[in-house]
Amino acid sequence: MAQADTTHKNFRQFMHLDLDTCVQRIQKRITYTYTDPPISDNHYVSEEIVRGYYQKDNRQYIKDSLKTDYGIMKLIRIIDNSGSLLELLDNVLWFVDIIFWQENGGSKLISNHISWPLLVLKGNREL
Repeated sequence: MAQADTTHKNFRQFMHLDLDTCVQRIQKRITYTYTDPPISDNHYVSEEIVRGYYQKDNRQYIKDSLKTDYGIMKLIRIIDNSGSLLELLDNVLWFVDIIFWQENGGSKLISNHISWPLLVLKGNREL
């Protein structure tokens, strides 16, 4: 049985980080200096590969054309990943809350951040 294409029914969240910070984080990761105690479960990616593969900033395309090009009917969001891990987790959780809130008719959230969808409706938090 063929699998149906459900791309248009999905939510998408992209994380953006400038290349210099990305390279710095890779260096920290491979030298195990980002955790205490150090863990050794990370793999090296050369700066040349990172800069070559991610040299093009696709945020404008994602904002302006991705929905149309792929017929995505759900929310697409780009988050800034230059902050702390806790800030990233907060942003991801906020997005997941929005998904659950929208998919459950505005009645259920998985976390206690009940005010987030209401702030979005009032235009106080940018998607």
